Amino acid sequence: MRIGLTFNDGQLSAHRYFELMGQELLFIRNSLSTKGYDAEIFVTDTKSSMNTKVINNSDELNKYDILIIFNTTLNQYGGILNISQFNLHRYLHDYKGLIFYWYEDINFVLRNLKDEICNKSWWKDNPLCDDNDLTLPSIYILSMFSDNELVKKVHSKIDIVNIYNVPVYRLHIDDRSFSQPLFGKTVDLIYGGGSRHGKRNKFYQEYFIDLSDEFSVELYGKIQNDLVGIDLKNCLFSKTVPYKDVLTKNATALATVIPSEKYYNNNCITPRIAEALMSDTICFIEDKFDESHKIFSNEFFYVSSGEELKQKLMKIKSNIDFYNSLLEYQRSILKKWSRIDLGDILDNIIQEVV
Repeated sequence: MRIGLTFNDGQLSAHRYFELMGQELLFIRNSLSTKGYDAEIFVTDTKSSMNTKVINNSDELNKYDILIIFNTTLNQYGGILNISQFNLHRYLHDYKGLIFYWYEDINFVLRNLKDEICNKSWWKDNPLCDDNDLTLPSIYILSMFSDNELVKKVHSKIDIVNIYNVPVYRLHIDDRSFSQPLFGKTVDLIYGGGSRHGKRNKFYQEYFIDLSDEFSVELYGKIQNDLVGIDLKNCLFSKTVPYKDVLTKNATALATVIPSEKYYNNNCITPRIAEALMSDTICFIEDKFDESHKIFSNEFFYVSSGEELKQKLMKIKSNIDFYNSLLEYQRSILKKWSRIDLGDILDNIIQEVV
């Protein structure tokens, strides 16, 4: 059985290939290959610099029995035609096989391209929108989120056959040894990511910046961009690191904190948690993110305020045996997760629907 995998814009640049989403797509392809599927990554970008299969029409796309479309945003930036995305959705309209949408970012909702683009003021009179049917056929969704009703709600404009929950965090666990710390700890607290247009400012301030007078704190990535009007105290800011270096970067720190966030709370295990465990970094979780404590049964890992985090950090730093016990607990969780066979999960789903 042939399976084609691509991004929702039909593109695969060298940058994307070596960063987070590209590596996830490779993991999915390899997991399927181990189960005997003829799985390959393709693009509809005729100018792609990568050595990847290029699909030029719907007939070529129909040579695949199954498609897995990886979530990305739909956009035609600045009103300039994104021809690879346009062609992918044009070919999908005529596709006869099964389509799965890999959904792990709440903002990357799958929509009909005509609904998303052709109603924009700069595109509504474009003949490409009038001359092509850009509506999608029926879709299966492979979702990171456990709240299927929410997934249905945000995808209300497409026809969903079924939703299957998949452990996306498994993509971020490899076969390296978990039993020994990888690097020396030089920072007390660390977090890497983006600012979410200021939506996480309160989180960064309470759990990181306000503690930077008493602990060594580092925030890396684009976090600083929107921290306007906030006293940054002694917090260290550093640039974004390549995805391949994230574990190395996180491993320099004693601990990190996973933020609560609307739509994600009580709804998933994010890749950030797996990355923290892989780095032997103590993974605190803001309590609202997992109120039932399903991820960790040990309540020490949950915090509700910067003051609580402060007290727990002091306890860790003053008791090496306790610190080691926390590491061993995390490693036990990681080993359990590492035994999850994503290929088996996907194979079972495919066998159910074919």
